[in-house]
Amino acid sequence: MKKEVLRMENILTDYPDGNNLKNLYFQVYEGEIMGVVGINKYGLEHFLELICNNTPIKFGRVYFQEVMVNHYGHIKDTANRVSIIGRNDSLLYNLSVADNIFVLRKGGKSFFVNKKALRQEARYYMKHFQIDINPGKKVKYLEGYEKCTVELLKAYILGAKLVIYDGTGSRLGDLGDYRIREVLRRMTKEGMAAVFVGNHYEELISFCDRLALFKDGKIIKVFPKQEMDVRIMEACTPLLESGKNTSFGSGFKRNIIVDDWNTQELKHFSLSLEAGECVMLYDKSNKIQSGIMRRLCGEGNETGGSIVFKENGREKVISGRFLHRDIAVIEENPLETMLFYQYSYLDNLCFLLEKKMNTIKITSKIKKSIEKEYMEILGKEVKSRNILELDKVSLYNLVYYRIHLLNPKLVFIVQPFSKTDLRTRYYIVSLIRVLKEAGIAVIILTSSIADAERVVDRLCVVENGSKKKEYKAGEFEKARMEN
Repeated sequence: MKKEVLRMENILTDYPDGNNLKNLYFQVYEGEIMGVVGINKYGLEHFLELICNNTPIKFGRVYFQEVMVNHYGHIKDTANRVSIIGRNDSLLYNLSVADNIFVLRKGGKSFFVNKKALRQEARYYMKHFQIDINPGKKVKYLEGYEKCTVELLKAYILGAKLVIYDGTGSRLGDLGDYRIREVLRRMTKEGMAAVFVGNHYEELISFCDRLALFKDGKIIKVFPKQEMDVRIMEACTPLLESGKNTSFGSGFKRNIIVDDWNTQELKHFSLSLEAGECVMLYDKSNKIQSGIMRRLCGEGNETGGSIVFKENGREKVISGRFLHRDIAVIEENPLETMLFYQYSYLDNLCFLLEKKMNTIKITSKIKKSIEKEYMEILGKEVKSRNILELDKVSLYNLVYYRIHLLNPKLVFIVQPFSKTDLRTRYYIVSLIRVLKEAGIAVIILTSSIADAERVVDRLCVVENGSKKKEYKAGEFEKARMEN
């Protein structure tokens, strides 16, 4: 009989921010990896916090290791033997791996630290779980997935009965996530339970024992292993736009060539695409993005290679600093990095237009014309004077329609689905389609194949800085299997 580690029954909360849990029921068993995908993030953070700490609730009960630890009359704020992994906030970067695991644990009373003994003990556990990390190495020099692995090992040694891996903002890439999953699986075989919180149910299906869909502060559906199928899950989320990608080609005759790029991460990289085509550059090690961004901005010595536009028998070659009126970038987490919250919606929308028109200032007459045009597409949000009052969908509209208004020939989009819930991911897919329909070629830089089939025309796998293989639309499931 399976032993229960966590059960939350009919949880109701009354938090000041209004993101409450509503009749939530959730259960995890010993040795199980339970996947959780947030259709939206309403209440998700409170849900994870309540698993870790027995904060006051309005109604319901929480059982941990089959003992009731929280209920609606409970007033003690106690902690459960749970660790959250993936936020890197439990490590001290200037200390070694062994120091982080053993010296910083609760209950340590020794004034003297035998570093040799600590490292030897760390090697024992690492060998046991097939982890290849130097115990004497400082944490600040570790790769992202190695830091998460150290957090996992620390949690296991400290006796955590349940580990939560928060992958919603992960930048580990598919390779890093795969390594974390392997370590998690080995640990759960020894009795520990795990909750894996992710953005993509396509990624969680392969390794989770069960998978729960979280929406509006409650679990709306739990899928056992035999029912984990993308088509079934999409049928359970009818409010999500789940259409497949349509072929590109909107009458624009333009060829774009990324020619012979060399950076610290790229080696003689070249790529050709058409107007309105979307190509995903997939690097599961997540290393090429920084080099491409430096190259686009013309930073450092990385100025080799060019971008060539061929149209109507003419050829335009751009080298040096690439970012200008024909080339644009949508950065990772654009709501944090690309918007000016002290300006109005219209001022934000027109921000890049001066570069396109080679003018000092956009006149009020031009702005009125733009406002009228985009009100027909976006509605009254275009008239907003304070964009802080807008919801997330309106802000993503602003980011992508700014590029739509600029109308470059090529746009690079960096990790477009990072830190987004399921609903927002699907909406971003629709915004990328808007750019494609305007004849703008799109290059997506990512470390995850998920969502490729919904918007991407070609997938280019990059390994060790070079193009390894290309896949056409309809072959992306094969790409997942092979990479």
